[in-house]
Amino acid sequence: MPIEVPAGAPVNSTITVDVNFIALLATLGATGTLDINSPRIVRPSDLALAATQEFTDSRFNNTTDALANGRGEVRFLLEDAGASTYFLYFDITANGTKPVNPQTPINGHFEFGGAGVQNPPAWTATKVNNNFDAQIRPSENPNISDPNGTPTTVTTDGTPLTGNFSYLLGSRTNNEPTNASPAVTLRRSITVPATTPGNLTINYRLEGWDSSDNGTNTWDYLRVQLISASTTEITGPTFGNYVTFPFSPNKGTGQISNNASGYGNYNFWDMSSNGVHRSGMTLAAGSAPWFTRSVALASFAGQTITLQITMNMATQFKSWVHIDDVEWSVITATLGEPTVKSQLDHIEILHANGNGVTCSPSTLTIRACANASCTDLYTSGVSGTLSATGTPLVNWVGGTGFTIPAGSSSVTKSIHVTTAGNTVLSTNFATACNFGTPMCRFTAADAGFLFDIPDHTSELAQNITISAVKKADNSLSCTPAFASVSKNINFKCAYSNPVAGTLPVRVASAAMNAANNVLAACDTAGRNTSLAFNASGVASTTFQYADVGRLSVTATYTGAGADAGLVMTGADNFIAAPASFAISSVTAPPIKAGENFSAMVTARNAANATTPNFGKESPAENIILTFHKCQPTGINAVNGNFTGTVGIFTNGVATGSNLNWSEVGNGDLNASLASASYLGSGLTASGNTGTGGTLCNGAGNVGRFIPHHFNTIVTLGCGTGGFTYSAQPFRVEATALNALGNTTQNYDGSLSTTPNFAKVTTLSNAGSTANFSNHVLNLTDFASGVGMRNNVTYTNASAQTAPLNIVLRATDTDNVTSSGYTEGSTQIRSGRIMLQNAYGSELLDLPLTMVAQYWNNNAWLLNSNDSCTTGVNLTFTDPNLADGLVPTEVCVWDTGNPGSSALGCGTAGTLANRFREPPSNGDFNLNLRAPGAGNSGSLDVTAVVPDWLKFNWTGAGLNNPSARATFGIYKTPVIYIRENY
Repeated sequence: MPIEVPAGAPVNSTITVDVNFIALLATLGATGTLDINSPRIVRPSDLALAATQEFTDSRFNNTTDALANGRGEVRFLLEDAGASTYFLYFDITANGTKPVNPQTPINGHFEFGGAGVQNPPAWTATKVNNNFDAQIRPSENPNISDPNGTPTTVTTDGTPLTGNFSYLLGSRTNNEPTNASPAVTLRRSITVPATTPGNLTINYRLEGWDSSDNGTNTWDYLRVQLISASTTEITGPTFGNYVTFPFSPNKGTGQISNNASGYGNYNFWDMSSNGVHRSGMTLAAGSAPWFTRSVALASFAGQTITLQITMNMATQFKSWVHIDDVEWSVITATLGEPTVKSQLDHIEILHANGNGVTCSPSTLTIRACANASCTDLYTSGVSGTLSATGTPLVNWVGGTGFTIPAGSSSVTKSIHVTTAGNTVLSTNFATACNFGTPMCRFTAADAGFLFDIPDHTSELAQNITISAVKKADNSLSCTPAFASVSKNINFKCAYSNPVAGTLPVRVASAAMNAANNVLAACDTAGRNTSLAFNASGVASTTFQYADVGRLSVTATYTGAGADAGLVMTGADNFIAAPASFAISSVTAPPIKAGENFSAMVTARNAANATTPNFGKESPAENIILTFHKCQPTGINAVNGNFTGTVGIFTNGVATGSNLNWSEVGNGDLNASLASASYLGSGLTASGNTGTGGTLCNGAGNVGRFIPHHFNTIVTLGCGTGGFTYSAQPFRVEATALNALGNTTQNYDGSLSTTPNFAKVTTLSNAGSTANFSNHVLNLTDFASGVGMRNNVTYTNASAQTAPLNIVLRATDTDNVTSSGYTEGSTQIRSGRIMLQNAYGSELLDLPLTMVAQYWNNNAWLLNSNDSCTTGVNLTFTDPNLADGLVPTEVCVWDTGNPGSSALGCGTAGTLANRFREPPSNGDFNLNLRAPGAGNSGSLDVTAVVPDWLKFNWTGAGLNNPSARATFGIYKTPVIYIRENY
């Protein structure tokens, strides 16, 4: 079935087409039940399977569709640019159930993998604790409880947007076991078309009792990002726009109340507890709709990017998200006219040489041909009638009718020509034969030889009996033509398929050629061999053939002396099949996952010698090459995707140079006869690279396979500000990828795989490890291809270092590197928090300068990009116990006591004078409440800050910043000034 891809469609587009197979069968005049495993997409260029493809039985016309109703959706990633015709093949269950499609699905609808699977095909998921949810889920409506929520139990909506499955992230099964940002991560690689990239669309449904209104790790929120050289957030607190694209089931950073939205109620969105929408949303409380986020991919054209979906969790209330129907660069194709199998061209009658004896039936093979040369066989079933023209009497054993059943191309039929002479055979169809001059003339004699050489494995000697028979007087039975006598019989061999050869058939170890040369071909001279016939006219000998193919052997006796004038003949054909396939010259390890490697396959006989005629048959026989992953094993080990074929066999040898495995580990190659029945003989052959001839007998002998490259992702120390402080821990993820940009999940150092194929990986600044700490990923840091370290630091040699950008490069001990691929980066700033002395009246609030600074342009400047620093506490100490001021008489205007400053006043300050942690544009807005009349004196204010924001204030090493606040001691000497002119 042609699939017409429209003009202008670029490579890597997602091609989609809806198919009603039952209607297609009807147009072909056929009926049956669709085998849902059978649909395959084939490329137009080389008729190979499209690398990434899927048939989804549960979707049709972009909606959920019933299973097993003979229709569904076909999708594949385009590999041939522009207008092109791909082909869709399918079959019905009556022809036998097909294996599952071996190609990787796109799986944007999560219909592949099955309920409970954490890592769907084409996706990778990680979670920091097993009590978080990260799995494919079926359509369901579970009752979920949160003892602190309102209401405490809700019947939730787990219905997928379309199809039968969606993906669940967050905390639905259990409450959050820990605070984590992110707690759960789902990601995949996407190669964006270089032209006409279109859009990426993702659908999500949020549910739960928690809330968020910003990007801190205090709240539960969804974040969707596109990661290339930089990170683009398309849904989440940094992107904002909660009203249109909410990122948590409630909006706010505090408990819900009559005048504020916030956490505590199930899916209250932007509503306060009195039912008022605070931000202009119109969603009803408790509703759980699907949200659709679609973004243009123009800025990523031609790039391989990572789609990353995270749930960031805090241990207060449950919340979760379902993801479904992720798609990108979609182009709709159309179906062409169905292509019907070839029609019957003619019937072919086959016999070893067209000669028989009148005392015994001969066996004919009746074959249905779809083309004139019969290189294409007709397998749709046919019935017909045989006929014989001529003077001899002919008896068709079982009648003249024949039937070749559907799925087969031939049947055998017995003919008994009971009187000597010539008869021409035919059928009620156009007919051809492989014997007779003229064609199809069958000759029967009253005497001849009867023998049968069975189909066998090449070079295995066949013990054969040859009967010399003649027609009995007044009877159709056979009697011995020779008795207790030796006769010289001439044996000739002839090649049938292939039509030529280089090696002879051997009879009694002698070659059937004039020179008796076992390395020369059959010829017209043949070989005379003396056979001893017993009293029953039966002699024994051996036949042996070192090559493969279909051949005929003719035995002829030409009488002399008393037998002068007697000519007896007999013939048989046989098939010699290969014994095994040897696989050699495999690319030496290590081999990079997703890069092509090569191997040589040799067809061999029973003596392990090459069979040069293999592959010269018509139609040519070939092999199927498969890859069997041996290591690693374990619950997280995946089989990966193998593609590749060998080329045309030449003299029994073929090379595959496009072999490709997508994963890390080792394995064995297995070669098996593609037809599974050599020339229809029922004989097959195989071979593998396994130790001792057994697949995966220990470690595989192909590989080790290693990642092609890494991508690195940096989570900045101050993500909202776009920088990281010197010595501030930040997070780096290194993802091991194959050449196609897909995660190599077997690059793992956990207990879930054995042995571990992850390697120690060093993080550097584009190759330099100077100034780094905690920058080595041990193999145990890797799980399913992703290695993480949360405490990487880069420390400037001097605090007075200007901002610099560092590029995080990952390189493992196999020299697999992220160089040349996606590498995360961060600006490193030398930073400190500065407090400045202040004085003023004891009757007035006293503002103190407390700001985040960074070194630039040879000076400490306000770090206005810092709106992220937390973990700051204030303390008071009394430098002068004799003055009139003690610490309990002063407090910090904050949200209350203790507030984020740890010194908050008992009542909250106004929004304008509250302490801010994190700071606003670098300013903590520190204001001390006036101590009041009679409370004059000084207090030292110390800010306990993160280590990376300490500074060498006194020359004695890094310290927290301090300043003195003085009330009522220093007063201006001037009370009032006025100038008159």
